[in-house]
Amino acid sequence: MLGKFLVYDGLNNGDAILFAGRVMAIVMALLTGVVIFFWVRRATNRDGPALVALALWAFNPNTLGYGHLANTDIGVTLGMTLAIYIFGRFLERPGLKPAAICGAATGVAMTMKFTALILGPIYVLALVLAWKRVKRPVVDLCKMAGAFLLVGWVVTLIVFLKWAAPAPPPTLAEQSL
Repeated sequence: MLGKFLVYDGLNNGDAILFAGRVMAIVMALLTGVVIFFWVRRATNRDGPALVALALWAFNPNTLGYGHLANTDIGVTLGMTLAIYIFGRFLERPGLKPAAICGAATGVAMTMKFTALILGPIYVLALVLAWKRVKRPVVDLCKMAGAFLLVGWVVTLIVFLKWAAPAPPPTLAEQSL
């Protein structure tokens, strides 16, 4: 009842709101497919497996069934896929800039849906598995972890503070409606 009131209360164009939400969901589903394609192509150095992975994503029943709905599921799918891909690239070449980029991607995933908290254990497990390859001094690792956490926190704050800010008071013209 409240949702119907918020969308169709007479001041809003409910059909335009729902259409815009669905278009964004479709765009995010397509972008997830692009990330999957480039991830597999980078891992295999071939287009064939990347096209198969893209086809599996595109014809996945969940993608077909929910990829066009205006909800948070496809957004967190894009955010987590992108964050894990960027974290894998960070593990290949660790540094402050890749750590900051990974933090930003993780912050974006967190703003999509807090289900992205599962990225924490995934990152820890990946770090444990890649520990011998990442031969860096502890000080450098602490700096990278700090950059990752700071940028992820800032991205999350920017998104949530923008929406949490109080709305400006209505103008006289808006009050007369």
